Amino acid sequence: MVEKVLYVLLSYFCLVSFAFTVQKVQKNEDESFLDNPHYTSNIELPDYLLKLQKSYPNLIDIRSIGSSLDGQDLIVARIHRDVKRPRSILIPMFKYVANMHGDETIGRQLLVYLAEYLVKNYGIVPEVTQLVDTTDIYLMPSMNPDGFGKSKEGSCESMQNYYGRYNGKGIDLNRDFPDRFDQKIIERLYNMRRQPETLAVMSWIKENPFVLSANLHGGAVVASYPYDNTIKHHDCCEDSPTPDDSVFRHLARTYAKNHPVMKDGNDCNETFPNGITNGAYWYDLSGGMQDFNYVFTNCFEITLELSCCKYPPRTELPSEWHKNKKSLIEYMKLIHTGIKGLIKDVSGYPINDAEIYVQGVEEKPVRTTERGEFWRLLTPGTYNVRAIAFGYIPSPYLEVVVNEVGAVVVNFTLTPSDSVEGKYKQVRTVKIGADEYGFIFKTEFKHHNQSEMEKMLKELHETYPKLTNLYSIGKSVENRDLWVIEISKNPGQHVPLIPEFKYIANMHGNEVVGRELMLLLAKYLCENYGIDKRITDLIDTTRIHIMPSMNPDGYEMSTPGDEGGIIGRPNANKIDLNRNFPDQYGMNEFNKIQEPEVKAVMNWSLSNNFVLSANIHGGALVANYPFDDSQKDFMSNADPMTKSNPTEENEIFKYLARTYATAHRKMYLGKPCPSFIRESFPEGITNGADWYAVTGGMQDWSYLHGGTYELTLEVGCYKFPKEEELSTYWMDNKEALIKFIEQIHMGLKGIVSSSIGTPIPHAAISVNNIQHVTYSGKDGDYYRLLLPGKYNITVSAKGYEAQTAEITIPDNGNKSLINNFQLMRNDPQHWSSAYDFRILENILKTRYHSSNEIQDIFTELQTKNWWMAQVEDEENVNHYSALKVTEGLGQTEEKKVHILILSSLFETSPVGREIVVNLARHVIAAYNTKEPPMRDLLQKAVIHFVVVNTNFNKVHSQFYQNETICDPQLKEEIGDKFLNAESDNVKDSFFKLFEKEEISLALTFTAGDDAISQVLKDREALYAEFADQTHSRFGAQNQLCASNALRLNENDSLRKITNLMYKMFKLPLYSINLSCCKMPNEKEIAEIWKENIEKILKFINLARGGVEGYVRDKNGNPLRNAKIVVKGSQRVHEVSKNLAFFHVLVPSGTCEIQVTCVNYTTKTVGINIDAAIINLEEIVLELDTTIKGQILHDLSGFITDGDGTPVSDAEIGIKGNWRKKAYTNHVGQFDMKDIEGDSAILTVKASGFKISEKLVMMNLQGTTKNVIFKLSPSDEDMGFNNLIFIFFICIAIICSVICITFCAINGFSASCPFVEFCVRRRNRHLGENYKFSLLTRKTRQPKLFEDEFGDDEEEELFTPPSLKHPLERYEDNFSEDDISDEDDLVILPNRTLDISNN
Repeated sequence: MVEKVLYVLLSYFCLVSFAFTVQKVQKNEDESFLDNPHYTSNIELPDYLLKLQKSYPNLIDIRSIGSSLDGQDLIVARIHRDVKRPRSILIPMFKYVANMHGDETIGRQLLVYLAEYLVKNYGIVPEVTQLVDTTDIYLMPSMNPDGFGKSKEGSCESMQNYYGRYNGKGIDLNRDFPDRFDQKIIERLYNMRRQPETLAVMSWIKENPFVLSANLHGGAVVASYPYDNTIKHHDCCEDSPTPDDSVFRHLARTYAKNHPVMKDGNDCNETFPNGITNGAYWYDLSGGMQDFNYVFTNCFEITLELSCCKYPPRTELPSEWHKNKKSLIEYMKLIHTGIKGLIKDVSGYPINDAEIYVQGVEEKPVRTTERGEFWRLLTPGTYNVRAIAFGYIPSPYLEVVVNEVGAVVVNFTLTPSDSVEGKYKQVRTVKIGADEYGFIFKTEFKHHNQSEMEKMLKELHETYPKLTNLYSIGKSVENRDLWVIEISKNPGQHVPLIPEFKYIANMHGNEVVGRELMLLLAKYLCENYGIDKRITDLIDTTRIHIMPSMNPDGYEMSTPGDEGGIIGRPNANKIDLNRNFPDQYGMNEFNKIQEPEVKAVMNWSLSNNFVLSANIHGGALVANYPFDDSQKDFMSNADPMTKSNPTEENEIFKYLARTYATAHRKMYLGKPCPSFIRESFPEGITNGADWYAVTGGMQDWSYLHGGTYELTLEVGCYKFPKEEELSTYWMDNKEALIKFIEQIHMGLKGIVSSSIGTPIPHAAISVNNIQHVTYSGKDGDYYRLLLPGKYNITVSAKGYEAQTAEITIPDNGNKSLINNFQLMRNDPQHWSSAYDFRILENILKTRYHSSNEIQDIFTELQTKNWWMAQVEDEENVNHYSALKVTEGLGQTEEKKVHILILSSLFETSPVGREIVVNLARHVIAAYNTKEPPMRDLLQKAVIHFVVVNTNFNKVHSQFYQNETICDPQLKEEIGDKFLNAESDNVKDSFFKLFEKEEISLALTFTAGDDAISQVLKDREALYAEFADQTHSRFGAQNQLCASNALRLNENDSLRKITNLMYKMFKLPLYSINLSCCKMPNEKEIAEIWKENIEKILKFINLARGGVEGYVRDKNGNPLRNAKIVVKGSQRVHEVSKNLAFFHVLVPSGTCEIQVTCVNYTTKTVGINIDAAIINLEEIVLELDTTIKGQILHDLSGFITDGDGTPVSDAEIGIKGNWRKKAYTNHVGQFDMKDIEGDSAILTVKASGFKISEKLVMMNLQGTTKNVIFKLSPSDEDMGFNNLIFIFFICIAIICSVICITFCAINGFSASCPFVEFCVRRRNRHLGENYKFSLLTRKTRQPKLFEDEFGDDEEEELFTPPSLKHPLERYEDNFSEDDISDEDDLVILPNRTLDISNN
């Protein structure tokens, strides 16, 4: 009796304890999301889930799988333990999809609640914790956000015309999937019009091995299972069961029996036994999602109708959650029923796409994943299961007992079948020992010609089809394939976070060792995969591309036994391929046109995100790292001595070079080759430029443009050694070749994605202040080689906020640190506040402004900022609007540089107008907010903002008529006028502006071209560095814009204008491409401004650098005629005329400047320029004591009348020295030699003109040019007073009338004296009537039609003028001999020449 009492008491205590525990668990359960029930809007949904992700970063990951028709993200939440890590083997994938019909909203909000419930109760509720630990859960709250946005809360039925139910195009998404009964032609037609939401979900399902799923709807309360239709498509009441009908019924019942309403099956005026129904029995539906999942994938899906009202009021949401919570959890648990396992071959490798058959339901096999995984849902019972895979012997049936709880693990091992031949034959790996060279199978060391090489590569690929991919990247000149063999775990496809590596050999056809090494390396890697752990790990984690021969044509011409010759070195066009790549410093005859082999390699490199590379050569023994050349190698008369030119990342390049050299059996010794006994390399490495200059080299191009760290490896002293020496070369290089590949795993890698998980391609990854930028690939994965240490990593992408993180790279060998970046989308107002001083006009509601509006904007800026901004040249407003901005407006500008910002030289690119206006606002706002760099800039510079106004109305009218127009057209643009020699008011006004302001640096904007260009050819390579320094680290890569004849012609004109500006004004003109469209949509102006602001600011900030100072004699007197020349440049800089001050803009780096002045010794100063100005204070020049006696000067100029017509035979004398005289020629030109003194008073006399005098100050450097006299008419004509002159004129007229009458009576003929007289007079004066339009200018002008580049490349700067009469009629009395090289016609200060008959 006592025992019974104790038993009852103990039982009671246990029950109380259990109840208390349950109550405690329920009390701790977090459902706070129900406190404020409401539907999460489309705008709120991503933010809501992202906040959840931020709070639980290891449990939930938010991403987008695509976009709706209206561009809204299709958001998916992934929930799993350690969610940032890849899915573990045999962890099944589950999904819920809701809101497929936009107005059926319960499922949408339930999945939002479910996501929060799972992450908030992980670690609190045991069943939630176990479910999240063992299941990869995916929740898509809304498949149809467009329809949801149109739906109305409280509407229990669909609105008229199903508004809100369908997507943005009025399509029912649950009728839009492929159907099992679709014929091929119908399916093809469906595919052409399938909706973006459907396509996104289809791709998502196909790409992921989902096992179980449910599709959440509203409008009824029932669990519906496949199939949804029958072959006869009856409206209802006909069952259409699947082969797995028992499984589907079990799935549907599980959900329904845990739902308090659904289990009864009597809601919404409909009856469903046990709350479940076969889809087709309820009503026939074709193109449904649940059938698609079952028929076309391994996934079992049912459709859950959750409420009678489609869009119930928000107050009912807590009640609906409590009805469905248990069902949602219990249904997910069913994913862990049935069987699961792995299928491998006899070598232990997984078999992809193998099939698992269950006896009795053979109609529905399931297939394995790439990792050999499978899951097969089954109800409890005993089953016979087998595995089948193509190329393998099917497994025997295996009896398996399935329980109610937990999936039974069943693994299969398949043996390759000997009955299958060809490429489908599966390889049976037999583990045997390697030979002395490391090969598993016998290897022949021999040279391979093209056909032999192809045969070997094809045999490797056929032997190892799952490990290799053989492809050609193009053809050589002689049509030979450029073969590449890829070796990787997943050949033929890029896998995120698996870096890409490449080896290229035989670039020089006669350097063949690399060619054979590559064939041997490919064989070695394939044979040792799965046998050697090091090689297996390398291939599993790296995608290796090997190109044995880049120059197969050259190889066929080369000679065996060649030690150091050149036969076969170039390609079939006799071009050295390692001099043929574009070069950062310029262009020459070797790389002007890229060869087919080079083009193929460039395209290949740009289409793959290669991380590390090597170019294998022969003829030396050294590891060579960039750069291969320097700026001086494109300069005329450059110093031939070699000089090291390292990259910004020199330490890592030296590390890579040392890695190869030290792993090589001999290279690290640095000993010279027999043919170059004086050539030695410490540690076996060298900087390319320090060894010898290679212009147009591949390794430099690969680093700067291909985004790849590349070395040039010279692997042997002999170029074409004997075959018996190849085994030695292999053993010397084997370890080094493998060790070098392993270096690809040092540093940092990761995924760049949006905050909702969408991969972001072409995101820029920059390190510290290093200018070199790497970019993420199409899958958002990035790689950056880094040595151990701390770094600031900045990631930025178009449309996203940049993110910077401090990263520490550990010293843990060749193992990359993984760091993912999630970027937030850029909000315009936030961006404006951060980067543009919240000037919202620059970023919101952008549009094209008329010329009057731009003038008004400039005027308003002047009014509000009168102390620093001034509207210029208002008389030329029809041609341009100009705004001048500087600190201390109105004060002397002698010590300031002038920068011109010109909208565009082509009116059909009006986007430049808006950028100039935006920039003017930005500069003024930056100064007024006391931004230090802008304050410093405007203290040292004057910025002229110039907007071209001509023809804008014509261009805008084209845009107004068709807003999709990309390239408007005009018959003639201002750039064309610049290149035309005829005088033009528009051109003259711009040329006057350039001359008046003495511009030091100019920037203009283009469209449809490269990113930044500046064309001064190799003679001005120094200024090409400005373009490099202007490249933004977030936008250095050129835009790839489609070309057409119009754009090519404009590019050519821009190149000519750039050179013209330099020849005429010594003005370096740069251009920045803004967009591929010359007139993009108005909404795009904001993005264009955001993309380019950094580059533009970087350009104008060049004025903050350079070198400045004064030039004086030893007594402190300014030498106002001194000249400054930067060594390596042809540009001569004059000092200011008052203080003898100079400010020369020089790119950062080391340079020398020469200071000269006539009668003084020349002084050379070496300087090291950084971002700040180098102030040399005072440069003192000493008198040249070698000059003795009086200094003599030369003087030249022109005499014209008031209209600019040359006056011939005028006498020019020097007052006080009657012996010194000169006379003008027929074009009004005069020269005087050997004039004494620093000044002279010139006197000019000419018949019919008043005597004119002028004081001329002599140029101390020699000839004083372009002295212009404009003479006024005299009161006398031909030496007579006016009355007498008129009398004689009257007599002459009367005689002429008599003569003409006489000729008329006798008929006009050559014998007529009057006709004969007129003809003689015409011929006598033919060619003497020239008229010039003169501008004051003291520097020599280039010849009008002088070739731009001399005889080597003829190109006219100007288009010849169109004349009313042939030019030949001026040749009678005028030849080129009349004008010397030094005193050409265009020595005149005017920029145009007007030639006409008077």
